[in-house]
This record gives sequence, structure tokens and C-alpha cells, in this order.
Amino acid sequence: MRTLRALAAMLITASLLLSGCGGDDEPAATDESGQSEAPSEDVAVDPGDEPASSTDLDFGDCSAITADEMAPLLGAGVGSAEVPPGGGGCDYRLDDPQLPTANLSQASVSDYADGFEGAKTNVMNVVGAGTIDGEVQDVPGVGDGAVVIAGASDLGTMGVGLVLLGDTIVRVWVIPGSDLPADGINAITTAVLGLVASKA
Repeated sequence: MRTLRALAAMLITASLLLSGCGGDDEPAATDESGQSEAPSEDVAVDPGDEPASSTDLDFGDCSAITADEMAPLLGAGVGSAEVPPGGGGCDYRLDDPQLPTANLSQASVSDYADGFEGAKTNVMNVVGAGTIDGEVQDVPGVGDGAVVIAGASDLGTMGVGLVLLGDTIVRVWVIPGSDLPADGINAITTAVLGLVASKA
């Protein structure tokens, strides 16, 4: 089972690398004359300023959501959060390997030819696992748009979801450690999407 989970994690990482066609670096800010502005490390926040945009959060380096926040959605037990070797997002898992694991990664809408619509079109295709046998469902009221699909694949039952936060797309993968019906995986994936959206 651990071998299967490790293989699934590697395939998820590969799919993330293949799905994004743009860079992650944002262009440097410029002033009115078009000159680059050096970012300031210590910036005073005026109470009247608008809150930080969702793109200021990084869901792929485990900083936006803690292991303690994610753990109750996956089951009972102590949780951990870490970026696997080579990157590929943040892996959340519990101390019981029989319980589901989740992976969060993010991209920009500009990484897809048709933005969020393009990302939704490909959500059911999982690199190394073929096509998930299920129906893509909209998740109303979550972020600026969200979809989820759960079902059988070549690696077993898994769930994949996307949530749009401004110009950021966060992808959620949920892989069960043991047998769990598609409805259960769907519910977990949807709950994780809601947690992600709550951070925006």
C-alpha cells in the first residue's frame, strides 16, 4: 500500500509539471514611469488597505494551510504536511496510512490556454492513472468557481478538485489509503476545496 501511495505521489508530481506551461514568477512591479520597484521587506499596512489577494497565498509550500487544519478532513489522528522531494505541491497525511492523503498545488489561470475553463476540461485526466471514471460536478459557493470529480482510475479510487481564487487555481488530489467509496472521496475532496477557499 505504501508503494502504491508513493507511486501515486510521483505521478501527481509529474502531472503537475506537465499541466503547467507557464512560469511561476510574477512580473516585477513598476511605478508610473515604468521603472521597476524593488519590493520592500517591511511594509506597513494601512488599516484602510484592501486585504491581500488570494495570489499572495501559497498552497503548494504548506504555508497556507497547516497540518492541524487539514487533519480533521482526512480522518482521525496526527497530521503532517510536507513538500515531497522534487516539489509538486504540499502532501498532507495522517499517522494512519490506511487513511486518505491530500495534495495541494497551485497555478495561474494564465498557465492554461482557456484559463479556468481549460483547467476544468482536463480535470478528469490524471497522468499515469488514465481518466477518472466519474462525472465532473460544480461545487457552488466555493471560491470564484470550483469543480470536483471522484471515481475509479488505474491507481484506484481518487478525487480531484479545482478551485479558482482570483487568478489562482488550486488543485486538490485525495487518494485513499484503503478502500473508500467514490462518494466518500468526493465528500473529502469537496471539504478540502472549501478549506482552501476559506483562506482567500
